[in-house]
Amino acid sequence: CRVSVQHVQQFATAGRLSKKQRVMLKQMQQQQQRGGGRKSKSGHAFCLLCALSSTLKQCLSSSSQRGCVAPSQIVRNIRLINRRFHVGRQEDSQEFMRFLLDGLQNNVVGHITLSQKRQAQKQGRQYVPVPAIERYKETSIIHRIFGGQFRSQIKCLKCGHESNKYDAFLDVSLEIRRCKTLHKALRHFVAVEKLCGDNKYRCDKCRKKVDANKQMTVFRAPTVLTIHLKRFEFSHWHGGKIRDHIEFPLTLNLRKAISYSAADAPINANPVYDLYAVLVHLGHSVNSGHYVCYVKNSNGVWYLMDDSMVQQVSAK
Repeated sequence: CRVSVQHVQQFATAGRLSKKQRVMLKQMQQQQQRGGGRKSKSGHAFCLLCALSSTLKQCLSSSSQRGCVAPSQIVRNIRLINRRFHVGRQEDSQEFMRFLLDGLQNNVVGHITLSQKRQAQKQGRQYVPVPAIERYKETSIIHRIFGGQFRSQIKCLKCGHESNKYDAFLDVSLEIRRCKTLHKALRHFVAVEKLCGDNKYRCDKCRKKVDANKQMTVFRAPTVLTIHLKRFEFSHWHGGKIRDHIEFPLTLNLRKAISYSAADAPINANPVYDLYAVLVHLGHSVNSGHYVCYVKNSNGVWYLMDDSMVQQVSAK
């Protein structure tokens, strides 16, 4: 699709990378270009991070006001992002987003692994993968931009003991059945579930099964928040689309979805987000349709991005 310079600048600065992080990105791209990526059809190493960087550079350097920039390098190697993807076939945008971020993440981790292997060779020892690589994924540049952390808490209603589990995420998927607004969908997401009867919780402190409350909340809010509205439903026989209108604000305060506990305080207790892009599926079913995107420019003007066509639209 066609992308303006302002749109690219907004995306490129979304993570607010430091000088050190920008240098690290450049080093990773150079490492991948020397053979750290997966092999493309031509036999050369394919680096998704490099391909995305090249596409953004084309957008920034394009002087034409009418021309379009096609992400041809990414499209040609779409199956290296995920083997299930095929050019010209209907695919799910949220799946593509996740696999795209995973691919960028693998480039980052691949750079670290390659550096460790070379260090091991210099020291004359065998390289052994370090479990900390999994932890590094949650502190990488990709997670610094798009990543956050969920907290799943179970609280004993007898002694008050809290059991917390933390999981990293790159987007938030919300059920929208019987929800008319984004705020209501978020309330359902963080709603407290009562564990009782046959579903009682075994408390480590009480050492027996007790009634408990279970709740999922956001412990660490991401820099760039991606929300996925689950419009597609699937059963054993067919899939359907929820076509209900969902109202959402231009500014979202995530405070009511943030974790609050005496045991641990949230990293950002009052995260506020300004809407700058909405991806929309046009179509009646899960098997066909077309995606368009509404994007807010740096001057606050909204545009409709429909393949090679771009037009100014109202925020309403």
